[in-house]
Amino acid sequence: MRISRNKQGLFVSFLLSYLLILLLPIIIGSLVYKEALRLVEEDAEELNMSILKQSRDILDHQLANISSTATQIAYLSKVRNMLTMDENIKIKTPHIITETWKEVQYYNLTNKFINNIYIYFSNPDVIIDSNTSYIDMSRFYDSFFKFGDMDYEQWKNEILNKHHQKNILPALYIQTQDISDINVNAPKKKMIAYLQTIPIEFPSQTQGLIKVLIEEEEVKNLFEHLYIDHGGWAYIADENGKFITSISNSNKTIDTVHHGFVNNEGSLEKIIDDEKMTITYTVSSQTGWMFVAAVPTSVLMSKVIYIKQITAIVTIGVLLSGLLIAYLMAYRNIKPVKRIIDTLKNSLNTNQEIDGNAYDYIQGNLVQLIHNNEFLKESVQKQKPFIRTAFFDRFFKGGFNTLKEIKVLLAHIGIDIYGNLFIVFIINLNECKDMISKNILEELDMKRVVIRDILNKITKKGLYVHNIEEDRLAVFMQSNTSNENEFKDYVMSTIEELSIISLQNYGITPQVAVGGIYNGLLNVQRSFEEAQQALNFAKFKNSNELIWFCDVPKSSNIYYYPMEIETRLTNLTKAGEKKEVKKVLGEIYEENFETRKLSADMLEYLLLDMRCSLIKLVQQINMDDEKSMEKIKKLMQKLNGFKTLDLLFNNIIRTYTAICDMVWKQKESHNIQLKNDIIDYINCSYMDSNLSLTMIAQAFDLNETYVSRFFKEQTGENFSTYLERIRLEKSKELLKNGNKMSVEQIAECTGYNSANVFRRAFKRYEGVSPSVFQKG
Repeated sequence: MRISRNKQGLFVSFLLSYLLILLLPIIIGSLVYKEALRLVEEDAEELNMSILKQSRDILDHQLANISSTATQIAYLSKVRNMLTMDENIKIKTPHIITETWKEVQYYNLTNKFINNIYIYFSNPDVIIDSNTSYIDMSRFYDSFFKFGDMDYEQWKNEILNKHHQKNILPALYIQTQDISDINVNAPKKKMIAYLQTIPIEFPSQTQGLIKVLIEEEEVKNLFEHLYIDHGGWAYIADENGKFITSISNSNKTIDTVHHGFVNNEGSLEKIIDDEKMTITYTVSSQTGWMFVAAVPTSVLMSKVIYIKQITAIVTIGVLLSGLLIAYLMAYRNIKPVKRIIDTLKNSLNTNQEIDGNAYDYIQGNLVQLIHNNEFLKESVQKQKPFIRTAFFDRFFKGGFNTLKEIKVLLAHIGIDIYGNLFIVFIINLNECKDMISKNILEELDMKRVVIRDILNKITKKGLYVHNIEEDRLAVFMQSNTSNENEFKDYVMSTIEELSIISLQNYGITPQVAVGGIYNGLLNVQRSFEEAQQALNFAKFKNSNELIWFCDVPKSSNIYYYPMEIETRLTNLTKAGEKKEVKKVLGEIYEENFETRKLSADMLEYLLLDMRCSLIKLVQQINMDDEKSMEKIKKLMQKLNGFKTLDLLFNNIIRTYTAICDMVWKQKESHNIQLKNDIIDYINCSYMDSNLSLTMIAQAFDLNETYVSRFFKEQTGENFSTYLERIRLEKSKELLKNGNKMSVEQIAECTGYNSANVFRRAFKRYEGVSPSVFQKG
């Protein structure tokens, strides 16, 4: 073979290709360093921004909870009663204060952010917290509560007697002490205070105050994962720019930097104390608070050097290993060329020697394979007319339940349905249908060909002709327009042009009947039925004129509920297509209650017929859901005794939709149940050497092809693969359980016809023979 002489040339070609690819790491390495600074900064900014946003959202949520808690307390009946009482309550009815305290004491347990809740009542001059109540305000402040550096009078004037509407004060050192620990010097803690004057609904009145204390440490914990090493810091400021709290890993004084912020979130660089800082910030949309974090830019840059070193080491390593791999890959890739050539020779059954380049030989043989493939495609294409005929037979007779079914088949047979409006008209070519002979049939064949040819020349696209009988053609037309009158004019002009050309050029006088115009593919069947009715009327009147279904006189003494509609309604309900079922029922109502204007007796006959359809439908459907079945039975019972026919028809609609809902629900659970049942059947029957898809299909009364496809879709494995795995796993258990069964006995117990077949399968599955596995 001459490929051996080309081997060196192929090797060099492969090697050069791989070496060119190796240039990519060098280029990438040079770009990595340039991008490193930007990437590191972005990573740090993104991390800080993510934590800031998370902290913002948590704090917003907690403040909303605190506000909700304060509002709930403000509207407690005992709290509201206390607002209107006077100083005598302390002496005459102190139990009211106690009862109010009991009702309030549990509220600070609902939020870990809350340190304590105080409720001040100005009229009786009483304050209650979650632990106890105090009636001597001056003694309470001096002994149990210190608010920053304020004395009692300042605290009363600045805090208690001022109006506060959900005000939040920045963190202050507050000393709080329980009454039981009066002799212990309680430490001061930094607290954030939430203030709400009560009653809430009367802003002009200040009869009391709800004060909620939040430990600053709880807020600072939200920032514990921020990247603020080596001189970084973070803070929260209110909408006026005042600090709420701050955190830093150094002793530097933190200055506010948010005056230059433009958007609600972002990052920027600033020089602070002669040091370049990268600042990340976000603003709460609820409170207007600013969450700011800063980190020295130099800290970010320190990582760039590390990345540069790593990049250099990786690039050199990739180059060295790449050279070796390129050599090995080039050598290895020569072998597939020989295998491809051998495969082509075996496939084409030829011993032709390679003359010239091996790739030229491969290309020449691939061209031959492509030619063979084209021949197969042409053969398949010849079958499409038969498939199209079957499609239109089913299409016109309403054999499709869903639009998806139609579109899948249309794509398969290469038909383009693009329109908004659709119509069907029928062309009758034989005036004397009862007189059929060989000559007449040949003449009809000729007429069908002529009519098809004329229609194709007139319309160019969007029209399809289908033989429904030896003397009748059904023509399906579509239009992009949404204007029915415009589409109707187009259909009429097409039919008129067809009639003129066929008469003048071929002496053919076609009889044409046209159905209604509809805007859904599932309604084409209705247009086809209407065209048939129009044609039957034209035959009855012995008229060759064009007739539209809308011009056919409507009988007012018989209702519209043909067998085709009943069948379609039943099929759609069985498929659970609730939307289409409602549509068909709407058409039945429109035709009988509005268009035909039937008498009350005739409408009762119609509804009786429809109830019979429902009874037959319920008997045909296998209902597993007892609740759904009971609901449908009740709806069926309600079909008797309605005062008006409209109400009765509406209940028929409700019954159909209830059945659709039940069918759809049952269909969803059926696949899971069927899969589990099949797997259980296999697990119980794997010992049977005759177990096969055919047996399973027969056991579950299903098609074998369907079972195969269903099993693969539900489990991800072929049936044969799954069965072999189950058998071999069971055989492994028998080989290891110490009962000393022979390989032949184990093969028989696990469904294998022979020990040799079992040995080969086991070795393929485990890599060792059964006897070695058993010893081992």
